[in-house]
Amino acid sequence: MSERLWTASLRSAPWGAAVTHMMAAALAAVDPAQATIATLRREGEWLLVGERLTTCERSTGSGWLARVRQVRQWRRRQHRYWEIG
Repeated sequence: MSERLWTASLRSAPWGAAVTHMMAAALAAVDPAQATIATLRREGEWLLVGERLTTCERSTGSGWLARVRQVRQWRRRQHRYWEIG
């Protein structure tokens, strides 16, 4: 991702690589999909939300669990875009 942030002025500056790396880290830190993936985890019939453990029923394709799957799929597509693009 950091290659996409390189500008002519950053390329010529001795600190350009460090600034570009910081900008890439800042953008990754505010990614809502990444925050969701980092916070939610399912283990069998249990859903962990941060430190909280809750039971969940199997989803048939609708509801919040389906949305979590959509977010994960979106994140995978975004990751491939930044790796390939």
